Amino acid sequence: MTSNKEETIYYYDEDPGYDVIKNITNGFFTTLSLADGRIMFLNETGEYHCKLNKEATKIYGIKIYGKIVIIGKINH
Repeated sequence: MTSNKEETIYYYDEDPGYDVIKNITNGFFTTLSLADGRIMFLNETGEYHCKLNKEATKIYGIKIYGKIVIIGKINH
């Protein structure tokens, strides 16, 4: 596991499990598929109670809120 400097994005090569993802995203989560083959996990109601995650917003191109998890290796 690695994270960005602000500790708002957590990267895993393999699925760390439901409890770890739920703890990081601070509740129930949903997923978004990234263009490089990885999957982003984010709080499903984060827009109502989490701060804007600027780095994740840049990655996906829409507003993303709260801490996220990205799982998988980049497909080249």
